Amino acid sequence: MNVKDNPKNSICVNGNRFIPLNLLDVAGLVPGAHEGKGLGNKFLNDLSRADVLLHIIDTTGSLDKSGNRVAPGENDPYEDVLFLEEELDYWVKDVLEREDWNRVSKTARDKNIMTKELANRLSGLKITRTHILKALKESRL
Repeated sequence: MNVKDNPKNSICVNGNRFIPLNLLDVAGLVPGAHEGKGLGNKFLNDLSRADVLLHIIDTTGSLDKSGNRVAPGENDPYEDVLFLEEELDYWVKDVLEREDWNRVSKTARDKNIMTKELANRLSGLKITRTHILKALKESRL
């Protein structure tokens, strides 16, 4: 394309961009974290610092839900994925329901007011108004 590369936050070598990233290892999620078990919401709130969540799952099935070693195949890796997704769902639900959510959700008949309130509550999770509008459109709400 004959465009001179002028990187601001990374390097480019032979046409390959090397983008720096920080990994945040947040270990220790246990079933019931949203209820305060294990590190509880501290673990989940640490996730809000991340731009991307990368789930690393033990596919050998050799760790139980509490992280203890068991015989390979004794634990179902799919169940690990489900429990992780469920904990994340409960975490977001908790963020949404803080304070006076029931009053807001019942009185905000205007889509713009509701979208603004959702964006405000979810801003700490790096969820923007654009994300919310896209989700509403895709879910046909």
